[in-house]
Amino acid sequence: MAENNKPTIDFGLTDFELAVYRRNHQVAEKLLIQLLKFMDNSNQFGTIFVDPNDITNNQAYFIGFIPFDNRKTLSQRLSLYNRLAAAITALASDPAYSMGNDLRLSFLFYKCHVGNIFSASTYRNMDHILIARGVCNNQYVLNIQSDDDFQQLLLFFSLESSIKIDHNLLFEYNSKTAGYFFLGLLYNLNCSFGSRSEQNCAELVSAYQLLDKVPLEPVVYGLLPNPWMGCTYLQHPDKNHLKKALNKLCERWVTYQINKKVHKKINHIPTTLSHPVKRIIMGMETYKSNHSMYRCYHSILQALKTHYEVILVCNKTMIDKKAEEDGHRVVYLDDDVPTINSDLEKIIDLQADMIIYPSLGMSRWAVFFANLRLAPVQVMFLGHPHASFSDSIDYILPLGIDQQENGFAPYCQETVIPVNFPQQGFTRRPDLPDKIPEKEQHDGIFRIAINSSLPKLSPSFLATCQSIKQQANIAVEFHFFILQTRSAFGDNLGHFSLQHIGPTVIHTHKPYAQYLQDLANCDLALGTFPFGGVNTNIDLSMVGVPKLIMDCPIGDFFEKTDSDFFNQVDAPPSLRASSITDYINKALALIHDKELHDQSAKFMQSIDLSPFFQVKEECVRSVIKALHTVSQNSQSKEQQLKQVKDV
Repeated sequence: MAENNKPTIDFGLTDFELAVYRRNHQVAEKLLIQLLKFMDNSNQFGTIFVDPNDITNNQAYFIGFIPFDNRKTLSQRLSLYNRLAAAITALASDPAYSMGNDLRLSFLFYKCHVGNIFSASTYRNMDHILIARGVCNNQYVLNIQSDDDFQQLLLFFSLESSIKIDHNLLFEYNSKTAGYFFLGLLYNLNCSFGSRSEQNCAELVSAYQLLDKVPLEPVVYGLLPNPWMGCTYLQHPDKNHLKKALNKLCERWVTYQINKKVHKKINHIPTTLSHPVKRIIMGMETYKSNHSMYRCYHSILQALKTHYEVILVCNKTMIDKKAEEDGHRVVYLDDDVPTINSDLEKIIDLQADMIIYPSLGMSRWAVFFANLRLAPVQVMFLGHPHASFSDSIDYILPLGIDQQENGFAPYCQETVIPVNFPQQGFTRRPDLPDKIPEKEQHDGIFRIAINSSLPKLSPSFLATCQSIKQQANIAVEFHFFILQTRSAFGDNLGHFSLQHIGPTVIHTHKPYAQYLQDLANCDLALGTFPFGGVNTNIDLSMVGVPKLIMDCPIGDFFEKTDSDFFNQVDAPPSLRASSITDYINKALALIHDKELHDQSAKFMQSIDLSPFFQVKEECVRSVIKALHTVSQNSQSKEQQLKQVKDV
């Protein structure tokens, strides 16, 4: 949904409040639309000062929505959300105000951002607006009397609502508007917290079949990729069904957009090979030299270049000159609805034998294009460790995943080709500090780090954190180092954590050296589950902070990321849990037993990380061998089809 141009905003909270309370509705609408677009396009929400601890220094590298900034405490920021939510409430509840069409669409498309503003406030949701407008009563019983009432329900319902709705009835009433509403709710369903959110989320996922009724409008291109990626993190039995339904919508949508010329070209692409693979397209969705994708795949691409012609395909804004050297050439995509046909032609005209998606799901274009046949052989790696469930992806090469047990069949529909590649051969970060930071704070507070992406904070993991806090007999403070500091997501988590877990610090994005220092100041790290980490394990090892993980010897790809790392470094049992009860008990042991904690910290410090930054020749050969196997499989299919044709 985010656009490629740099986001800007030229007003603050006070400007919006003045427009609302002076009842200058047109100005207020314009500002609110601008704010929601800014929230969606920006990786930050408030102003970011270079040194937030130096109040005399006003140097900032990002100007955001004033007065939000990284100098304010969490409680100060939550108070600001109260002001923002109150102003939106005053606007929406004014009986003399009728919302314009542009703002209505913004409320549907940017549902996650509107919802997060209220979630980070004391309102928690927008049910009070629906009560004020007479759409429901104080017991949250709906009273839909008109089409406008129906529209109001869709505008102000959020995942934290106490109102019960029937998605089937919504689609029967107005499938187009309900389709926008449905995708808007799905857009960031991993970033809402609490029992009501969990229940509403579960009902939403269970209604996945309604995606067949979503209209094929241009907005689908922006709304759909986020829930596609988010399926991985869900703890719901229908999550794979949801991903399959999203794939079908992707296929229907992109097929509807392409012209006859492109459609004809796609129809002529074979599904088998008559010769060995020579030319490979690498779908590099995000590939800048300072990004984790580069650290994971740089060495692999260097090896592939010696065996194949490698062409990198990427959005022109998502790659840099240094990263471009990893391919023989680069083809740029514009990645927009009006350029769908030209982008597809650029890929098809390369006439590649194979297309590989190293981390499928990180961009809009790849999610849609992976549901088309653009090369005879289509492969995915597990940069994002979850299957695609797309009918157009033929093979999975699980690089970096321990394959001692061949039990992945239930977790994917693609053919899994084993790869003897237990270590991906990371490339060191260019901004790695010369001196690794050490702990600076010794004030008696036991700091627990959770360094992960926001969607990995599953309900069961957060409930476990709550139990640990309740049973700890010393002062405990949780520090969240979440990758997504977008808009109100982090502060929504902070609000939830303060209410349900305890004292909380939400760390905004900082330069790598400062991030490592903040991490080093923590005493323990808790590994998220069921989705673990990869790069975060290396960060914690460098600063010597012990990490407790949920050890999953069997399970889906993403459940093995922590276990594989800890297997390779031969981690002690004190850092590995086999159940939630065991996880809580071992966390408490590390909190209360200083000797055990210090031993665990010494172990983390003793980990030799050098093997993780080396690519063993046998591992590279295993990747080449796996691709050769894929090539042979495709040629074998070609021969079988030829024999059938001859008969």
